[in-house]
Amino acid sequence: MKTIFPTFYKDFFCKAGDCRYSCCRGWEIDIDDETAKRYFSDESPFGEKLRANIQRNADGVSFRLTEDERCPFLREDGLCHIILERGEEELCEICSMHPRFFTYYEDFELAGVGLCCEKSCELLLGSDDVLLFDTEAEDAPFTFSGLLEILGFSVESSNLKWKPSGSGLFFRYVLDIMKKTEPINKEWTEKLACLEESERMISEKVCGGFFYDTTMKFQKIYEMILYRQIEKADVYSFNELTDFAGLNTEFILYECIRTENLAESLRSWSEQIEYDTDNVEFLLKFLKAK
Repeated sequence: MKTIFPTFYKDFFCKAGDCRYSCCRGWEIDIDDETAKRYFSDESPFGEKLRANIQRNADGVSFRLTEDERCPFLREDGLCHIILERGEEELCEICSMHPRFFTYYEDFELAGVGLCCEKSCELLLGSDDVLLFDTEAEDAPFTFSGLLEILGFSVESSNLKWKPSGSGLFFRYVLDIMKKTEPINKEWTEKLACLEESERMISEKVCGGFFYDTTMKFQKIYEMILYRQIEKADVYSFNELTDFAGLNTEFILYECIRTENLAESLRSWSEQIEYDTDNVEFLLKFLKAK
């Protein structure tokens, strides 16, 4: 099996204490079986501390979050007590792998980093160069069109160029769909309300060419969103997957215009949509049925 990944994938590292949106806050942290066995058999004082902060439930074993939804081992300086005490090899699987993802299509493993992580967004948006992919065999890097050709999709590169609609009708269409997704927090609902209030300003800026200064960045966002969903090509048509990528890229553009912060608009979208499989499936099924 050949592994494919964006060329910036190998440059990823956790920002640890420098991260403003730590993945150690606000997320349930499941502990894989192998790590759980290790934690439960650790007779050291630190092992006792680990077990005191672990809970069992119907779905398995996880860390018991604090009242403000922090991992109990996340220090105030943003560093991980487990890593400082034992090293990264002591982490459970989800902590050591996040935000990396691995999906599969035919005989290929498609690796990447999820965009709910601010470092992932920085790497993707760090230049206006085209998005390139590579393999472990260190072949010559190839574009997204080249990737699709390798995977066996017959798509004209001209059909993969994303551009915003710019119409008020489409703005309301996008917003109405997003309102039907399951909110992960109250901030998402508030964000949609703010976008609705900003419709006129956003539509005017899209029509006025706001997008053109960041064309390549939005093209890369579109391609990364589509890249992560390619594994679903046996359930959804390629056109439905491109519709999904286009719809979400359009939404990120709206939020970027409202906040003037592309990286955070992308990161917060990913947190709400990309990392909620129910919301991904809802949007894909909606697009399939339309």
